[in-house]
Amino acid sequence: MRVAVLVLAALALAGCESSQAKSARLAKASKGATKETGITVTKANPDVEVVASAVVHDQYGAAAVVELRTKRTQADLPVALEVAKYRNDLPGLEHWLTHVPLVQAGERSFWVDDQILQAGAIDVKIGMPKAAAPAKLPKLVPTDLLLEPDPSGAFTRGTLRNDSAIEQHKLMVYAVAERHGKVVAAGRAGVERLKAHDKATFKVFWIGDPKGAKVHVFAPPTVLEEGKG
Repeated sequence: MRVAVLVLAALALAGCESSQAKSARLAKASKGATKETGITVTKANPDVEVVASAVVHDQYGAAAVVELRTKRTQADLPVALEVAKYRNDLPGLEHWLTHVPLVQAGERSFWVDDQILQAGAIDVKIGMPKAAAPAKLPKLVPTDLLLEPDPSGAFTRGTLRNDSAIEQHKLMVYAVAERHGKVVAAGRAGVERLKAHDKATFKVFWIGDPKGAKVHVFAPPTVLEEGKG
């Protein structure tokens, strides 16, 4: 996993559209994630620290942003989230709305849930992985980031490059915008499939205002070993 950083210039947005339209765009951007039953975390992971958590919002919705840190690389971690009246323990949620794909030792790791109902106090608990992560991980590189206007809110377009020999499935691209150390916008995008040594485009629709902020894009691999996808 590698971090791509881009300082965004001011952007004039044209027009306005309903929050339903933005939600539809967000759902389309994250299509392909697997469905599953609700999540329950009964035991907090002692090796993963919740460094910070925040909620950003605008006229289109709200998103929870969680920054994690660990001394031991771990993958596919269950996460229990509660924000105001929203909880991610409902059945039928996408897998990556109930799990963190990867927390890498010594690296900044972010997880974003852009489907929460409204801003409010946030509570998050990270659970234990089902299996150990391998020592060597596939490397995915987000590049060519470009902020663009849209009637339903600004989005960042980019290219995700798979520098490994392992085909990836059900990927999530997380984007977080920080201004003076504070998270001011966030979003995520889905990539259904990314072949070995190939590229794919993605669009992250923002919740919050990323103008003039420093943007971090995280693309953790989901298939860590050959033949286990």
